Amino acid sequence: MDRLAEPVTGPDLLGPFRSRLPEDADLGPRFEPRNLTFTGGLRGWRLAGPHLRDAGPDYSCTIEDGRVILTAAVPEPAAFAFLMQEIYAEDYYDRTVTFRGDLRATGVAGRAGLLLRVTTNRPAPRQPPDQDPANHFAPVTGTSDWTRHEATAQVPPDANYIFFGVFLNGPGQIELRNPQLDPHPASQEQQPGKASSAETEGGPGTC
Repeated sequence: MDRLAEPVTGPDLLGPFRSRLPEDADLGPRFEPRNLTFTGGLRGWRLAGPHLRDAGPDYSCTIEDGRVILTAAVPEPAAFAFLMQEIYAEDYYDRTVTFRGDLRATGVAGRAGLLLRVTTNRPAPRQPPDQDPANHFAPVTGTSDWTRHEATAQVPPDANYIFFGVFLNGPGQIELRNPQLDPHPASQEQQPGKASSAETEGGPGTC
């Protein structure tokens, strides 16, 4: 074992070893959101959905100019795709959290939008997100320019995880940029809505 040990100096004991992780390593949930500007590609994010196991690559996910692009790769894709990030819920107990992001849709024939879920377990995504009563979402359809959307949920003291991201169910393409997950100040708690509509039209402009 002595021959396998490596000396480490400085305050960051893990620093010399981080560069050895593969770029797509699943680091698991953390207590804070990460890589919200997508400068690290999809690091910290995970593409989920039953299509990944049962129906092949019906959806593709790419990064371009600080935005993520979720696209149906075939004319009639099976099931749905959910690009998600998960964090531990502990720091948000008894708080209301809001997930915000700019969305742009192109030819969305089914359902798509932001999604926020607070849960006690890590469920396998098997049913369309907008049909699951545990999900809070802000939907988009058709074709639209950049628009700010948000979804809000309460975090109970028995919750373990918070999931947030963007989903696509059916043909078309949806893009996400500037995602944020924000807790409401304890003195300004608001009653969360099941679905939230857009805040502004047009957003800060196209990429």
